[in-house]
Amino acid sequence: MSDVVAQGGEPVHTAPRTVLRRVVERLAELGYRAEIGVEIEFFLLDPAARPLGGSVRCYSLENANELDPALTTITEGLAGYVPVEGVTSEYGPAQLEINLHHADPLTAADDGFRLKYAARALARRAGARATFMAKPFQGLSGSSMHLHLSLWRDGEPAFAPEGGAENPLMRSAIAGILAHLPAITVFGAPSINSYKRFENKSYAPNTASWGGDNRTAAVRSLVEGDRGTRIELRTPGADANPYWAVAALLGAAIAGIEEGEALAPQGAGDLYGAGQPLPRVPSEAVQLARSDRRISDLLGEDAVHDYTLLVERDWQAYITTVTEWERDRYLDLA
Repeated sequence: MSDVVAQGGEPVHTAPRTVLRRVVERLAELGYRAEIGVEIEFFLLDPAARPLGGSVRCYSLENANELDPALTTITEGLAGYVPVEGVTSEYGPAQLEINLHHADPLTAADDGFRLKYAARALARRAGARATFMAKPFQGLSGSSMHLHLSLWRDGEPAFAPEGGAENPLMRSAIAGILAHLPAITVFGAPSINSYKRFENKSYAPNTASWGGDNRTAAVRSLVEGDRGTRIELRTPGADANPYWAVAALLGAAIAGIEEGEALAPQGAGDLYGAGQPLPRVPSEAVQLARSDRRISDLLGEDAVHDYTLLVERDWQAYITTVTEWERDRYLDLA
């Protein structure tokens, strides 16, 4: 992948890859490096935009077999192009998840970007369509981009558990993510459709909550030995720009570490409704992002302004468009 540079050769300050590099450098100043694991979900569709398969059997090999030859074309085409760690069927008809091997933040974001580009191209080669739209179908599961984060110092795991639980550094990082999660939601939810994924009982979170192996939480603490312990952020959608999503996650974690944020007790059970609500529409998300001075400082105020302006323009286009839903509902009632 390449960087966007100005005429004089200096990096464009607001380019997503530059934003991420800046946050990585800030983390290095604290003495840490990050490893990021990216998991991306998507739907395989026929040329008429209908799911290629009709059944919902999560993690089913039979479900995956139904998607051939398109799925084989994609998996074989991705080999050697991105470091695929696993492919599985997900909780929607013809919905898949591809897990990429963890890497440094820039490489992980590059791989996520390459994956989305390649999957669409390979699906077309097989006469199908791959969509990373966050919520392409009413009443069906949405598609996410889950991010796994671990920190390292001098080659050793900085999140190594203490007494079988999160150590103080990890607790501060989680606290920072939770404190800034409403503000960074927009960086993982760029369109109006993104917010339709945040439904109750959908395995997509809608509040700033944290737990252990709990798929109703926005942030999961996965304590799995010294080298496997990590934080998982579950709010970004598959439609997110990987560079922005990773940069926002790292920025919030850095804020928590630098400020020594205190962490509330871990949630348990159904966490829908627990914690501060996440923004429900892009206009709210934009205002939260712009008002969080700490995140603007870490990501770059001009970069945050430009990104949120694009989201705001998309929202304005949406709310000024008269839809068939409105006509069907109000044409004879008004």
